[in-house]
Amino acid sequence: LPTILEAGGKVLVLDDAPQPIEGNWHGTRTVILEFESVEAARNWYESAEYQEHAPMRHAAADNNAVIVAGFEMPAS
Repeated sequence: LPTILEAGGKVLVLDDAPQPIEGNWHGTRTVILEFESVEAARNWYESAEYQEHAPMRHAAADNNAVIVAGFEMPAS
């Protein structure tokens, strides 16, 4: 968590009991992080600070991760 905050990210969702309504859901914990941009998210993920801790996360759980661009409602 400290590396996320230091990179300007914030935790939007941390749910230990997601309720799938369609398809199969991987795992029992869902975490959604928000960064200012895709580039900021990638910079955090590739940072030496995060990569130092990533092996512990990988050893503790099966993980899926994606970086997605945000959405802004088009002006009407």
